[in-house]
Amino acid sequence: MKKVFLAIAAVAFVAAAFSSDAMAKGGFDKKKVYVGGTVGYTSTSVKQTADPDTFQKLDPEITTDGSSLKLVVDFGYDLDKVNSIGVQLGYFTGLAAMGSLDPVNINEFLLAYQGMQQDMRKGDSDVVGLRFAPFIRHNLISNKTFDLFVDAVLGIENLKQEVSADDGTGTVVKQGQKYSLFELVARPGIALKLEKNFRLVARFGSLGYQSIKSQIYQGNTKFDGAEEISRFGFSAATSGLAFGIEYHF
Repeated sequence: MKKVFLAIAAVAFVAAAFSSDAMAKGGFDKKKVYVGGTVGYTSTSVKQTADPDTFQKLDPEITTDGSSLKLVVDFGYDLDKVNSIGVQLGYFTGLAAMGSLDPVNINEFLLAYQGMQQDMRKGDSDVVGLRFAPFIRHNLISNKTFDLFVDAVLGIENLKQEVSADDGTGTVVKQGQKYSLFELVARPGIALKLEKNFRLVARFGSLGYQSIKSQIYQGNTKFDGAEEISRFGFSAATSGLAFGIEYHF
């Protein structure tokens, strides 16, 4: 099934890129290029005043600092006034930059809390992720004030969470889990035209298919028992809003 989705998406992407009248007649025009993206950064400080095992007060107190980073960049090209193509590249370390501390949304709250703890363990426990996602954008409504659009996205992500540990022979090696995400989704959004070149972009919700595979490893040895999760769903929650800035040349 995954290969079928990949083939369909690849054909659609290539067809949209090379069959456009605007591209065929006008050739490449740098004025139709746009770049955008989002960035997230957290700096976390944890102060420990008591030992959770002995229930004794610590003197002096223990303070630990850490940080995490999320960087997502979009590169796009306007085929015409309605359609464009592009690719999204992403990189992140840690987990805290991926969520907000929202007590109303328990999932966001737990993600942010776990991310703060992860910030503290850098070096001992590392989380690193990469994203590659080509997309096709179609404007449903376009005027002088805003564009209401839908992005059809073919996304591939790889995430690694590892620790340094003894392999049982006295040798310290890296071990942990690797995750691979594949998605074919439609994500609606709105782009507010702030002035001639800048736009404020907000994406909300998604509709589509996702597949996640995980695999455990120790050093250069990979183990069986990897999990594979597939899901098809729809989401349109305001808590899932993602904001960014685009610059149109």
